[in-house]
Amino acid sequence: MNTSQAKDADDAVTISSRSTIGDILVAFGYCSREAVEETFALQQREREAGRSLLIGELLVGRGVCTSEQRDFARQVQMALRREKP
Repeated sequence: MNTSQAKDADDAVTISSRSTIGDILVAFGYCSREAVEETFALQQREREAGRSLLIGELLVGRGVCTSEQRDFARQVQMALRREKP
């Protein structure tokens, strides 16, 4: 499994080909784990109401991260998944 490490060595978070956009945003220090979890809960409620919204769009819409940070996380995620054996 290919992994990368982000943040300072003391606070290193390992990301891999299985990492979500939220995991990557947290690993690079763009947002908190709590904010991602709250947004994920919102996404679940929206799905239950029949609305399907992407987590990245919700994160940007709630001001948790910028669209540039979201796009960066998507690029990292795609690169990690391409490298997956």
